[in-house]
Amino acid sequence: MKRRGFTIIEMLVTLTIIGVLASLLLPATNMAREAARQTQCANNLRQMGTALLARAEQDKGRLCSGSFDWANDGAVTDIGWVADLVRDGIAPSEFRCASNPSQISAAYRDLIEMSVADAGNEACTPRLGKAPVTQIDGTIAKNYALTIVDENLAASGADRIAVLTRDVYDRGFNTNYAASWFLVRGGVRLDDSGNLDPADAGCSTDIDHPNVTTGPLTTKQIASARAPSYTIPLLCDAKSNEALTTDFGDRLGGEPMTRTMVGGAITISGMATPSFAAGTARAGASGWWKVWNKETLQDYRGMFPLHRGICNVVMADGSVKQLFDENEDGFINNGFPQNSDFQSGVIEAAPLQLASTYTLTTGDSD
Repeated sequence: MKRRGFTIIEMLVTLTIIGVLASLLLPATNMAREAARQTQCANNLRQMGTALLARAEQDKGRLCSGSFDWANDGAVTDIGWVADLVRDGIAPSEFRCASNPSQISAAYRDLIEMSVADAGNEACTPRLGKAPVTQIDGTIAKNYALTIVDENLAASGADRIAVLTRDVYDRGFNTNYAASWFLVRGGVRLDDSGNLDPADAGCSTDIDHPNVTTGPLTTKQIASARAPSYTIPLLCDAKSNEALTTDFGDRLGGEPMTRTMVGGAITISGMATPSFAAGTARAGASGWWKVWNKETLQDYRGMFPLHRGICNVVMADGSVKQLFDENEDGFINNGFPQNSDFQSGVIEAAPLQLASTYTLTTGDSD
């Protein structure tokens, strides 16, 4: 007896069933993939955080030498937490978060676009880095910054991009995590009027600049901090704040670039760095002490809850914390009222989850 084959209707029904099953499985597969990426992201942060804590034993207690920032901190192959890790055998470029749409740091904006004149200007920042070294065979070894200045490599030019790709990018100097302000700046320097006190009057007075801060975080600061070590952030998932202006390495022009730092104290009401008239008293209801201590919070709007509402953060005790964006506004609210950024005043990171005071020190003079 001849066997009957599939009819068109039966085949369509079968295909429909397969399609329905596939549609049911796809979300579960995506969720499993993202869960795996979140776990890997947490492991990345844990390893880098542990390495920074370990290096403090060889660097007078400092967890790092600064931010990944050529303009403000210095040559990125010599100075900054990324350079510190590369020297210790850890390439941050290999520890990027796969879930972040940005796979290159905004530090590359200055690397690509800074003018040769600015690159050679060390009035406020050691942008040229370490001096060249004569090797055994007589050749001269020097970093990218010296090469750019010595060879007059124009901003965004093909020759500069080739040097940066070879001497910086391909050697592991890249990340899509941001350092916390506490990690790379430590604390603020204040004058008698409560304003940021520059070490050099001719250099930047921005709270993100080393000129008005005490230097990178130390183990002594962590041990004596007003906040528990498990609340002090070191590195975190971070949002982009730049776009790559040209193709670079394996990245395409137009791709987002991850910010280099999150944090720095701002006023709760005005969302700006506190400033005072000269001669403002420290004490009293209108004194500057009250503003800094009771009316500011760390600005963590750059933290990125990209893992289905979760932002991974490695803390100063080496643990990795998951901060949850409860109201799905894209921010981790550490105490700000509803405004143009925060959808509500719901606190998503309380003081025992995330240190938010303007300083970590506990002295009455703060």
